[in-house]
Parts: sequence; structure tokens; C-alpha cells
Amino acid sequence: MIFHGRDHGNITREDPLSSLVVLTTYEMVGTSGNRLHTNQITIESLELFWFRIVLDEAHMIWNPTANRTINILKLKSKLVLCLTGTPFQNRLTDVQSLITLLKISPWDEEWIWRQHLIPGMNVGAQDAIKTLNRLMETVCLRRTKDVLLNLPPKIEKVIVVSLGAPWEGISRDFHQSFIQLFGRLRSPGEPWDSSELFRQLTMIQQFCNHPVFARDNIAFWWNWCWQDSAKLVHLVENLREFLVGGNRIQRPKAVVFSSFVSYLEM
Repeated sequence: MIFHGRDHGNITREDPLSSLVVLTTYEMVGTSGNRLHTNQITIESLELFWFRIVLDEAHMIWNPTANRTINILKLKSKLVLCLTGTPFQNRLTDVQSLITLLKISPWDEEWIWRQHLIPGMNVGAQDAIKTLNRLMETVCLRRTKDVLLNLPPKIEKVIVVSLGAPWEGISRDFHQSFIQLFGRLRSPGEPWDSSELFRQLTMIQQFCNHPVFARDNIAFWWNWCWQDSAKLVHLVENLREFLVGGNRIQRPKAVVFSSFVSYLEM
């Protein structure tokens, strides 16, 4: 079950109870305490005992005073798993925040770090370094690059997809307008709005995904369908070919990444 998006307000208490896995975001957990009415379901208000809580990109929960951290610590579970490639961001207390999420006593107490570990680490004391190493060996499962040796070679392809009519002409108009406002055609010394620059850059990017994302900048109304996106058409055709075993792969699987959630929701 996905606990996120515009329709999360329609979720009832029975939905997560009947689901094997519940997916949500740190944003949803962070606003869990901001209930508009008493009947609104949030992750915290479910008051469930979870079997396992998996925190992906766990280094994002470094601030102990942030709502997301406080609300996650309120959740009850048998197991907690933190996934991160960068447990240390800027300070030693970053990893202490992760250990607090794992609820490993006594190292989940900040004062122990500040009194017994951080001072020694700051001067390079061997006892402090050995203590930290033993702690990380106990709580951390590291995946080294050695496990990648059995994988097939990575193949990268850059595929140029034409927008097609009538979107090709509209795309040229967008680029010409952008160049006039912010590019080489702009008059010297002419002021410009940085927020508008990034807004238009994002709009042009999204237009290449699907023209519906730039509908506020298009003069005519269109009966939108997913086939209006040349990228989507190409993607679906290639996925169909791949998933039917065209590459002689048993049980093929595909993962699609995009910088825009709205594009994936199409």
C-alpha cells in the first residue's frame, strides 16, 4: 500500500492493516502530527506495532529535533533497518542519529557520545577510534564493490527521441523565448528573475517528458493522452519487448527512474 499522494486522505485504518508492505515518505511522516481533524489517518495515529521499519536514505534523518525524526522514534517495531551510503555527512553525531533510530543502548544517548567518544575522536585517540570501529562493525552491514564482480557489464545507451508534431514547433518557441529572456539575446545589464529562470528550465524539461506539464504555457487546449509523449511511447514499446524475454533473460525486471514523480504517475 502506498501512503502518499493526493488520495492518502481517503485511506482508512483497515487499509494498512490488510497490507503486507506500507510505503510512505519522510515528508508524510514529518507532517504526521499535523492532523486537520481527529478522524484523519496518519502513520503515527495508526498506533501499530510494525514488524520491520526500513528507512531508505537514512542519512536524511540526521536532525534529532526535526519532526520526521521525532515521529519516527515514536513508531513501535520489532526491527529497524537503516539504509544509507553515507552514514557520516559532516559530523560524528550524524552516525549517532542513525544509532538512535536503531535504539541501540547505551549508544543512542547523545551525552555518551559527547562525553566519552567525540572528545577522543577530535584528538585522534586510539581508544576512541577502536571503540567507534567496534561499534560500526557490530551495527553495520557493508556492501563492498566485491559483490559487483559477478554482475554482467553495464550497458548505457543514449536514445534521441523526436517530439513529433505539433510539439516540435512549440518546443522551439519555448527555447527561443528562454534565450530571449536569459540567454545571449538578452540586453546587457537587463535585470532578470532567478526564480523565473529555474521555473522555465523545469517547465522545458517537463515538456520534453509530456506536453501536459506545460499546459499553462500552451495557447490551445488539448485532449491529453499518454501517447502525446514520444518518450513514453518509446519507453512502453521497449519495455514490452524487454519484458517478453526479447533479451533472453529469465524473469526479466525493469526499473524506471525519473526526476519527476508526476511523470511516473502517468
